[in-house]
Amino acid sequence: FSKGQTALLVNNGLYDWAYTLALLETKGWNILRVDDQYFDSKTAKNEIDYSEQTVLDDLILKNQEIKRLFSFSDISLYPLLRERFIWILKTAPGLYERIAAKMSALTSKYDIKALLTTTDYTYISHAVAQMARSRGAPVIKWQHGFVIGRNGNIQQNEYNDLMTTDLMFTYGEEVSKVYRIYQNKFESQIVSIGSADFDKVRAEQSGKKQAGSAKTILYATASYYENRWYCGFSPPVSDCHLMNYQAAIMKSLSSIAGENELNVTVKLAMAEYHWPLWAKEYKESHRFEVISSSPIFVKLLLLNDIIILDSPTTTVLQAVATFKPLFILMSRIVYPAHAREMLQKRAICADTPEQLMESVKTYVETGIYDADMFNDEFLQAYGNHLNDGKSAERAVSELMKIVST
Repeated sequence: FSKGQTALLVNNGLYDWAYTLALLETKGWNILRVDDQYFDSKTAKNEIDYSEQTVLDDLILKNQEIKRLFSFSDISLYPLLRERFIWILKTAPGLYERIAAKMSALTSKYDIKALLTTTDYTYISHAVAQMARSRGAPVIKWQHGFVIGRNGNIQQNEYNDLMTTDLMFTYGEEVSKVYRIYQNKFESQIVSIGSADFDKVRAEQSGKKQAGSAKTILYATASYYENRWYCGFSPPVSDCHLMNYQAAIMKSLSSIAGENELNVTVKLAMAEYHWPLWAKEYKESHRFEVISSSPIFVKLLLLNDIIILDSPTTTVLQAVATFKPLFILMSRIVYPAHAREMLQKRAICADTPEQLMESVKTYVETGIYDADMFNDEFLQAYGNHLNDGKSAERAVSELMKIVST
């Protein structure tokens, strides 16, 4: 499209927006896609000279209100973070100038009416969002990933999202309630929309599986936190415990599969850089297929009869959108009581690997499933609002309320 035309700017991954852009295009909207690399090619010099390091020390150490934020049980954590803060002070100003120049060029060339994005987890994406807002373009973000809310807490990424957004689309009303705790602080509007992605999962279902007819099992593992991810809840999860749980589940699966002539697909978390130690033992087994990349989890959901999860996070939302028996190990993430009660209506929830696999064994051998595969209460609350297949249409409708052509 040509210079001066109106457009919607989409930054970074599409996720649920992918199903919405086609609807926007049919309404005559031009879509302009960019990403972090567009705003920072990594070829320019990042660092500037920052010699006034004592200014940083004065700011933090001489202000008691700020200083206490870096203390725990009278122990100062500031010395551990000081070097990183200095690096930020060296790199952020130059990077911000380059991002500002890119955004200025875009807004000069096109009449950008809004910025569409999902979870912003980088400095660049937050800077882009704030620059869009400063130029009169509202920022609309669509939830990506699992948000449960424990004691009113959300992960740092979601908290950050509210700082740089005008309108936040969530998967369900229970998620919206958690976000609204911080709504007044950041003046963001929260709207329950659902998930166009989960709509697609539901639409692709072939119908109910007959009890006892299972031939294939899908076991999807959770990723290890290692030191690569911020854990925004306490106590933090234990990778050692998870690895032991996974090994125990696999041992039971081997026995169940052998006794009942079942095939098992093990989908390793995509974040894993290497196979877990226990996985190598099953690599050559004729009853096990261990997958580290493709097909993706959603595709595997449609190809298997029974679903097992060892951590109740985003994969739970995708799995409950099916009409298949679902077995979940709940010990890694503690749910609010009302959330677990809802989930237990749809899935078999266990607190130990032994309880989990005993339930799987019972279902395989007898067809007994002490939950309702068609119960959508949890799905609507946390994953797909009205669960009517119209999340994309709802998103467009809400977007049009604040954007004019």
